[in-house]
Order: sequence, then structure tokens, then C-alpha cells
Amino acid sequence: LEKAHEYLADARRIAEENHDELGLAEYHMNACFVASMAGDPGEAVTHDEETVRLGQQTGVSRIQLMGMVRRATNYVALLDWERAIPAVESALEEATEAGHEEAVATVRFSGTATIEYLKGDLLRSLQEGEESVAILDRYGSFFLGMAHHLVGSCHFELGNLEEALSQFVDVVRVSKAKGQLFNAASGSSSMALVYATVGLHDPIPQLVSEAEEQIRGPLGEFLASTVLADIGFVRLLLEEPE
Repeated sequence: LEKAHEYLADARRIAEENHDELGLAEYHMNACFVASMAGDPGEAVTHDEETVRLGQQTGVSRIQLMGMVRRATNYVALLDWERAIPAVESALEEATEAGHEEAVATVRFSGTATIEYLKGDLLRSLQEGEESVAILDRYGSFFLGMAHHLVGSCHFELGNLEEALSQFVDVVRVSKAKGQLFNAASGSSSMALVYATVGLHDPIPQLVSEAEEQIRGPLGEFLASTVLADIGFVRLLLEEPE
């Protein structure tokens, strides 16, 4: 991350010195990504707003759309509903009009499905999530593992434990295939939680160990809170409340 910030600073300086608005937009798109991976959605959404503004200013719809998609995702991550809900709606409208199927699926999973999950409408969240997973899988999306995790979480909350476990296995499978070990951690920790819930303790130590090791690795802070929460509930179910 330290090296990434050095390159980002160079990119911004060169773009500004040359009055390169498209270059500056690309800087903000990548700065958003780095901030998200570093666990700072507040900084990320600031870059998203600039990406949208520059996309509109230059008339480059691809940049504007990507900024809108990420802006919606990060406002949801911040639980800033006043901004998140209209951001999700506008991103969906823009992506639909552009015929960008992957962008639509990304917003449905990270926006609509996540909002419904947090509101407690698990059935609608599950429907949105499952439909999004099918599309994201076709595109080999970066977000596929995270979408599987949302679907698994819905099944877990609904008591569909076999389906939940299957989805969490897919989180690990997809994430490892993409080299996203930081994301695989959430699958491992959630699998441990399912096993703890049904009283099958043998697989738990290995899964917890894998998850803890992965969040200490590159970009581990991105989903660390989810992983640590799972492990906390696992410990509670194992009667280790400390």
C-alpha cells in the first residue's frame, strides 16, 4: 500500500501538471480502489465523487459509470443511507441505460441486496444476490466472491445452513482462484461459524487459523471486521466468551 500511494501521488502530479482530466479521473478511480482495499471507504467515496464529476465534465460515460457504481458501493459500506440510496438508484439507472450488465449486477449485489439485508428483508436480499451472482460469474467479476458471501449470509440468517455452507465454500474457491486471499478469509470464518452453529467442531480450528492468517496478509484489513466478528461468535458458541 505504501508503494501504491507513491505511484498514485506521481499519477496525480503528472495529470495536474498536464491538465489531463481523463488522466486525473483514472487517478481517482484507482485511488478509490486502493482506499477501499486499505479499509477506508470514507476516503474512497471522496475519490468516487471526483470520478463522477470528471466523467461528466469530459463526457466519457465509462468513467462516469464506474464512478457511480463505486460511489454507491462505498456509501453503502459507510451506512450513509441519505446518500447511499439515491446513489444506488442513480447508478442502477445509468448502468441499465448503458446496457452494462456487469455494472447492473454489481450495484444490485453491493447496493440493493446489501441494503435489503441490513434492513432485514432477507428474502429480497437473497433474490437480488442470487441473480447478481449468476451474472457476475459469467463476467469473472472481481466482486464474485463477495457476492457469494452475501448470498451465504442470507441463507445462514434464514436457517438454510447447507446452502449457506455451500456458498461460503464458493467464496473460498472463487477468491483463491482470483488470488484474493483477503476475501477467502471471510469464507473460511463463515464456514467455521456454520460448523460451530451445528456443533461440528473438528473443522473449526483449521478454518479459523486460515482466516486469521489471511487477514494478517496483504489487504487483510479490507474484510477483517467481518472475519473477526465471525470468529467472535464461533468462540462464543464454543463457550470461550473471553
